[in-house]
Amino acid sequence: MSSPPNADELLEAIGELLETDVMPAVPGDLQHRVRVAANLVQILRREWRLGPEQDALEHAALRDLVGPDRSTADMSTGELLAALDGLLKEDAATPADIDVQAWHVLVAVVQGELAIVKPGHDQWQGE
Repeated sequence: MSSPPNADELLEAIGELLETDVMPAVPGDLQHRVRVAANLVQILRREWRLGPEQDALEHAALRDLVGPDRSTADMSTGELLAALDGLLKEDAATPADIDVQAWHVLVAVVQGELAIVKPGHDQWQGE
């Protein structure tokens, strides 16, 4: 007895069906919609595969940036972003290089998100 397919396998099958069977069979005015649907399935598939790790990396990087002295252990990612926002607005009480550190963390976060929604655009190495 084989195990049922997981979400990645199901999404892959749906995407292939849309691209190979449905797209050529529908009228031209619907092909764009089918192409969009197939693309959304691929985004969902990457989100399912990469999302949890990306979320964990983002949370850990923000927690390290905000610092343990702010009792960050139980903070959500949204709360950590708000704390970072507060740190960046403070002038005297923040480390001198917090803006540089924040830049690097936020670039890494956006690159992780782009790997999910727009692969290839996540390779930016600029400043």
